Amino acid sequence: MTVILTKKHVRKQNSFNFVMEMPRYNASVLEAMEEAKSISKDANVKGYSNMQELKAALETD
Repeated sequence: MTVILTKKHVRKQNSFNFVMEMPRYNASVLEAMEEAKSISKDANVKGYSNMQELKAALETD
């Protein structure tokens, strides 16, 4: 999310008119994020450098 505030708005309101919070993810999302992180670091997992390679692999399976 992008928030753009002008100096004029901040001076006029004498505050920032929003609350910033850290996202709160549920357990399944956190688990999926950890799985994605471990997959991205695993040298044994096949990766593709372009869409043509990915499509070819999907067509052969």
